[in-house]
Amino acid sequence: TARPTGRPTKRPSNPPQMVLPPSTSSIPAPSQELMAMIGSILVAAESSISDSILVSIDVVTKEESPTKLYQYSGFINALGVMSKGDVGSTYFYLGPDGDSVGHNYGMANIALFLGQAASETIQFDVCDEISWEKDVFGRYPIANSCGQGRFGGVSMVPYEDANPCAEDEAHMACDGNVEMAAVAETHGIFPGAPPPLECFPRTATKRFTGAWDPSLSCLEDGCGSS
Repeated sequence: TARPTGRPTKRPSNPPQMVLPPSTSSIPAPSQELMAMIGSILVAAESSISDSILVSIDVVTKEESPTKLYQYSGFINALGVMSKGDVGSTYFYLGPDGDSVGHNYGMANIALFLGQAASETIQFDVCDEISWEKDVFGRYPIANSCGQGRFGGVSMVPYEDANPCAEDEAHMACDGNVEMAAVAETHGIFPGAPPPLECFPRTATKRFTGAWDPSLSCLEDGCGSS
């Protein structure tokens, strides 16, 4: 066996740190050639996307069925809108131009987007925020539409202060309208889930909103007691 050296091995230096671009940097517009390449790939994958991704899962039986809200045509139209820069001053990233494999980066970004969408919304067939926070009595306040996270200690900061718009997107923000009345389209599908979130102005006869009792059942064709 070789005799060990008297001098210790030199300690390796730290590898150079990668400098990432600022997260607020705008994404450049993709070329027509790149959009055409991505489009041809997505057209060929229509069946796979519809059958494997655009499906909802029954929380009780775990059976899969085609989603009622998210369709392949809607996905393609939305991707086209975002890729052409019709919303704001940035674009959906489809990969670098002038690279023979640049479209692979775009497809990876699309796969990440679809995976997140499937996890957060598609599998539950929801398109709106759902009422998820209970009050100290174990009920779902109807006033959850004004903001959630108050009872769980998530945030006591007003939503608009905790989620400020980026400078290049601020022009799309709407001023608050205290007279507005609106009802969400979808609601949670877990046992005891409350009806869709709604907001309406306070009146002389409706000064308090009340709460949803989770022992009731919110059915697909309307919310009522089971």
